Amino acid sequence: MKATLQARYPLPDWVVDTKFKHGLTLAVAATIDREVGRWPNLKGPTAQQDFAEDVTQAVLDAIKPWLNWLKDGVTDGVSYPGDVLVSYISQLALTRPGEAPDPGHYRELLRMYGQYLVQQAQRFELHMTRAG
Repeated sequence: MKATLQARYPLPDWVVDTKFKHGLTLAVAATIDREVGRWPNLKGPTAQQDFAEDVTQAVLDAIKPWLNWLKDGVTDGVSYPGDVLVSYISQLALTRPGEAPDPGHYRELLRMYGQYLVQQAQRFELHMTRAG
């Protein structure tokens, strides 16, 4: 799974090493899973990109409560914690030169990405359990 995703587009540089990142990662994964489960019947040459935009917006809505503290903090106004997790959704939808969009394949890549994020969160849980 990781190799398949990595071959398609390099995975985000994200390490789940805090409770905050753990919760944020699980929120992204759960939203991806929900959106993949309700796969719309989009058709046409932009279907894959349209769905990527829908999933991205759903994830942004889901993590908004996790990022409320940014309103009072100093940020660059562009990036935020988890930005790399969200941007990967659209990166997976990119096509290579000469490649036609394949919404079914994109859906499977999203499913794998959600599972990968869950695994990252579970590694943190295991680490925390062992640390006591």
